[in-house]
Amino acid sequence: MNGAESLARTLVESGVTVCFANPGTSEMHFVAALDKAPEMRPVLTLFEGVATGAADGYARMTGRPAATLLHLGPGLANGLANLHKARRAGVPMVNIVGDHATYHGQCDAPLTSDVAGFARPVSGWIEVGAAVACPDGKVICLTGDGRGMYTLQALWTMAREDLDVTTIVFANRSYKILNVELGRVGAGEPGPLALSMLDLSNPGLDWAGLGRSLGVESSRAETLDQFIDQFEDAMRGHGPRLIEAMI
Repeated sequence: MNGAESLARTLVESGVTVCFANPGTSEMHFVAALDKAPEMRPVLTLFEGVATGAADGYARMTGRPAATLLHLGPGLANGLANLHKARRAGVPMVNIVGDHATYHGQCDAPLTSDVAGFARPVSGWIEVGAAVACPDGKVICLTGDGRGMYTLQALWTMAREDLDVTTIVFANRSYKILNVELGRVGAGEPGPLALSMLDLSNPGLDWAGLGRSLGVESSRAETLDQFIDQFEDAMRGHGPRLIEAMI
């Protein structure tokens, strides 16, 4: 038994049986060890922000920690926002980050970084995680079209794992809350360049098309009646579904 296999077995024996993963080259030993710990369910994500957000949601729904498998350096940095939220909320999570082999240190490889230094401020312990945690319930994810782009890759994981998640994207083609805040801060009358920084219409985001391209049944609701029909249909079915609600 090598170190990676020992870690996988230790996690399972400690009750950590789900690992949300976006592995890189330095995590291959742990990936290989998963077959030696079949009680561990690996869930592949395409971005560390999805992995850490899912682990956060899983723990909040079950009261038990999940593990994440993240790449070193910039990979870990991609997940820091959700790790910060988890630490602030006291959410349990075990994050596994593979570092370079010691003999690579002298080469100053491109991803060489202070992993412990990155992790320390967010250590001390979305919806994808909720669906894995509670497979017998339906998860409804509400998001805006701007915010949703932060972790768009979660849709692919929903399709891959056949998770019963209905995602509703409220699409106004704008960072609306920032437009409101721009008017509040007393920065004067915003000009066309300032307004363009808060606009998502050029080019417009086709959420129904994006969802379909990632394997999720998707539709667009232009009216309230269309939304009601599509939402009721999603509630009757099983599996991932996306509704782009135009507002």
